[in-house]
Amino acid sequence: MKQSLFDTTGTWYRGNLHMHTTRSDGALSPEDAILQYRKAGYDFVALTDHRKPCKEQHLEARGELPPFLVLPGVEWDTGNNYPGGEKVFHILGIGMERDDIRPAYTGIQTPPPEEIVKAIREAGGLAFLAHPSWSVMDPEDIHRVKGVSGVEIYNTISGTPWNVRRADSSQYFDIWGASGILPRAIATDDAHQYNGDQCVSFIYVNAKDLTTESIRRSLAMGNFYASQGPRFEEVLLDEENGTIDLTVSKDVRMVLFYNNYSWSRDHVSYPDENGHVTFHRESEETFVRVEAIDKNGRMAWLSPMDLVN
Repeated sequence: MKQSLFDTTGTWYRGNLHMHTTRSDGALSPEDAILQYRKAGYDFVALTDHRKPCKEQHLEARGELPPFLVLPGVEWDTGNNYPGGEKVFHILGIGMERDDIRPAYTGIQTPPPEEIVKAIREAGGLAFLAHPSWSVMDPEDIHRVKGVSGVEIYNTISGTPWNVRRADSSQYFDIWGASGILPRAIATDDAHQYNGDQCVSFIYVNAKDLTTESIRRSLAMGNFYASQGPRFEEVLLDEENGTIDLTVSKDVRMVLFYNNYSWSRDHVSYPDENGHVTFHRESEETFVRVEAIDKNGRMAWLSPMDLVN
């Protein structure tokens, strides 16, 4: 029996969970940064200035701009990767009910990642691990951020021309997946400069309505996927037959299926004229992660899926 991966009874909303303003190290004021995303057709953002929690805002319709939601947000960071120093972790807090987040320090210069995640969750928020590739993260250290609701699979500003090519962290997901660890995947901009690093990578969330409570609930349930434009119109799972039937937007030219088994027959697939493609599970495969690529090279990502349990 086929079951949908997503609950689609709500509305699909587009949002960016990682961006900075002049409240920390961003080039634009909060008002101007928000306006950039409103004009680009987004429904919500989270302002995640470093160590400065942002409160919820509900912006009314203005001219041709529809209502807009600003989620409570913050970014806490730790470490420096110096020889003998602390490892780097950047962790987003999204949807907190309080803005008095104070991760505990334990005798080092910055709070450990475990305490950051704990503080965000105690404030009623969801924690997301940012840009593991940019942070040169040891994959084993995913165990230090237990309780995160997802990890950035793509972070726009971590790529060129703003950084070296560390925007894509998808290989971490494959290493983790082969070990049975399947974090949910988000894509963000982490916009700072607003000279091309904005309005590129985002998530589609299916939620009851455009409120912090509904968006936070859908994020906690995993009712979202990451994209730069391509859409997953339908994702149907058939556990009995071991298949995943995808319908993608007509701009998608290629669909890639990543898993622990490098000889999979369905690693590279091409949608038919209706945007349909099917993945057939083989007995050796324990998880699968899906990427869709459109004619312009823009991508969309499904979170890794467990094929065993």
